[in-house]
Amino acid sequence: MDYIKLPKKYTTTKIKSISFDYNVPTYDIEVENSHYYNLSNGIISHNTISLMFRTMPMSYGIEPAFGIYYWKRTRISGEYKYYFVVPNVIREIFTNAGYKIPMKSDTIIDTWDGKHGKPIVDFINEHKDKLDIKFKNSTEVAVNDKLDLMTKIMNWIDSSISVTYILQEESKIKDVYDLILNAYKNNLKSLTVYRDRKMYGIISFTPFKEQAFNLKQDGIEIHSQNFNDKELKELNFSRNYISYSDAPKRPKILDADIYSVTVKGEKFVVAIGLLNGAPYEIFCGKMNGLQFKFNHKNGSIEKIKRGVYRLSIGDDIVVEDFARQFTPEEQILFRLVSTNMRHGVPTKFTIEQLSKAVDDITSLSSAAIRVLKKYIKTGESVTGLSCNVCGSQLVYDEDCIKCIKCGWSKCS
Repeated sequence: MDYIKLPKKYTTTKIKSISFDYNVPTYDIEVENSHYYNLSNGIISHNTISLMFRTMPMSYGIEPAFGIYYWKRTRISGEYKYYFVVPNVIREIFTNAGYKIPMKSDTIIDTWDGKHGKPIVDFINEHKDKLDIKFKNSTEVAVNDKLDLMTKIMNWIDSSISVTYILQEESKIKDVYDLILNAYKNNLKSLTVYRDRKMYGIISFTPFKEQAFNLKQDGIEIHSQNFNDKELKELNFSRNYISYSDAPKRPKILDADIYSVTVKGEKFVVAIGLLNGAPYEIFCGKMNGLQFKFNHKNGSIEKIKRGVYRLSIGDDIVVEDFARQFTPEEQILFRLVSTNMRHGVPTKFTIEQLSKAVDDITSLSSAAIRVLKKYIKTGESVTGLSCNVCGSQLVYDEDCIKCIKCGWSKCS
């Protein structure tokens, strides 16, 4: 048998990342002294070995099986994908007993709400007692028995092994504390500990959507990176990191709302291109000889070629090369605002940034703000501002912002 001794530089005398806050329920331990490992026995991390089998085994190396069925998720493609799993041996036992589980493979693609796996779970639960299956879920395995096994074999396993201890949901802080100290005393190199149904991991005995809502109800924080935008919306969570998105492709012709606005005696034209009724782009600047006599009319904006647009208002008014009616400074503003629009930045955030403009573009931004406010739902909260009178929350109310408590308001 071949052995190798790790240099001391790869070891530590520290116990690290011990926390008894169940909102951060992961514990990592490294122990002192060098360790000997047998590198020729082919035993590797259970996380790796689980990817090597054509059929789903009941055990991933030293790690016991999670259950006779479970959901798992992976993020190989950058976004989490969901799967429902029934190990091959379970499917064979059911089939031989005359109860063929309604799935064609050990693993099937599922959804966040587990809609494909749930009917299979019902089938298994309905018939499993008839087969007299004696099987324990991972939460039913005595943790000290597992720790004793790991202690005996750890010196013969390479350093990539990881061990997960899923404690009963009702476990106390002292149970976690005792397990960690016992592992340290037995020179167990690493372990992960969490209470069942108290962590949003990669394995679940219930659909991940159900688990996420239960954790949210229990007040346990889950990082937003675990979800896509649709799932975050259902959970009413917000991302705590920047998410990038592509803009929808612009049709050749967009419906448009065209406004004439006067700010401090200066007249401005503001045209909002609409995609399915939502603001997609804006053209905004001084009239520059256009002399529109209306306050608001409907029309269209046609893209002739890159940077060239034709504005049409009814059958009477056509403005060729509409964008060139505006100064370079005006074009910079409405191009940046248009970028916000088509990439999904909420209109109220654009308004709040424009309201901070100073110097030469103050009137221009005021004209844009006055029109953009029309595309915010009445009652939507204002970010970063409070009532000048009572300090309460402000909301948008057509062309005004209004205090929800004392009624103070300010209009454009």
